[in-house]
Amino acid sequence: MAQFTFTNNTYAGEALAGFMASTLLEADSVKRGLLTVINDVKARKVILDVDDDVVLQNPSGIFTDQGTTAHQTESYLDPVVYEFMKQEQWDKLAQSWEAQSLKPGAFMDYEGVVDLSDFMVQRYLTKIQIANERLYWLGKSATKEAAFTADFPGLLLSIAAASGVYKVGLSKPATSLAATAIDANGIVTVADTSTLSLMAMLLQSPR
Repeated sequence: MAQFTFTNNTYAGEALAGFMASTLLEADSVKRGLLTVINDVKARKVILDVDDDVVLQNPSGIFTDQGTTAHQTESYLDPVVYEFMKQEQWDKLAQSWEAQSLKPGAFMDYEGVVDLSDFMVQRYLTKIQIANERLYWLGKSATKEAAFTADFPGLLLSIAAASGVYKVGLSKPATSLAATAIDANGIVTVADTSTLSLMAMLLQSPR
């Protein structure tokens, strides 16, 4: 069973007056409609996929079908089960921060402090929400909180690896050059300047 570890415990023996926590970025992908929640999934769920290309053709008075074929396939959602478990032993806390708030003759060393319990529950819920957000998008490998054994690649990696996902790419010329030398004055020498583009930036001082 876990026990509280005290660091810089300058308030030993005094009633706990308040708590402080760092500010975390809210995990709001579901609220913003970026993810669709599917409830009560207890086994594999099959989702039907269909897509087709768009061809921008020359104008014509006679209708000419673009000649592409619509592709129909299936995607599968396999649920991964994991949970959060936490148990605390409160006796050391009652002997330090909460010592002055104890009633005479009642040590109550195994009763949790209500204010601290509520705070910790909300703190855990916030961190679980952030961890779930990382799991949704980046998968288990990018989520430090994920200690379960099941494989969970994440949405972005699944999309990139899936052959049935129709991806739209924007081709562009190379934007990087290999430098052969940089002198003390900051002059960069490159082997080829054929793809080199210059961008001018105007800096204006605030008035």
